[in-house]
Amino acid sequence: MNVKIFWLFLLSYLMGSVNPAILLTYVALKKDIRNFGKGNPGSMNVFLNVSKAGGIFVFLLDAAKGFLPMWLAESAGFSGKIIAFIGTFVIIGHDFPLFHNLRGGGGIASIIGGLFFLAPVQLSVVLFAILPLILFCSIVRVKLPFFILGLALMTFVLFVSKEYVARAYMMLSTPVVVLRKFDDVLDVFRGRHSKA
Repeated sequence: MNVKIFWLFLLSYLMGSVNPAILLTYVALKKDIRNFGKGNPGSMNVFLNVSKAGGIFVFLLDAAKGFLPMWLAESAGFSGKIIAFIGTFVIIGHDFPLFHNLRGGGGIASIIGGLFFLAPVQLSVVLFAILPLILFCSIVRVKLPFFILGLALMTFVLFVSKEYVARAYMMLSTPVVVLRKFDDVLDVFRGRHSKA
């Protein structure tokens, strides 16, 4: 393996391992976000249980984690499947972070950041189309819409988008998120749409 690729993979994983939800709630409140709500250290838990502005800020930071390593890789001259793998290492880091005892968030915001780098126009269309669903989720506080959101994004990228790198990225990163949130996925199929 090219040494530069190895370091990019490692850097991507380490960037993913930095969790803004955990860090910001500790700095602001001296509390662990994993003790709030369902214990998920992600933007939605911050949004619902700490503050709306904090949740939005964490979402943007998580999305930036998905975007930045891909941008760095492209700037270093890499393309294609290498970028898809680099993006996936960010998701692995976010979901199973080295710095937080392998107890991370779901990774949806970071996936969105990566897709924004790979297919910004297509992603914007999808997000605009499902914005009412996201708003509904924030009002009624159920997690089912986020699985619908993830499924909609995955389906769009895999079957509609012609961006093969985006398709590869989703095929690699989606199983990581499903593995991390496997209990929540089972709850959806069992009909337990509990609050986030």
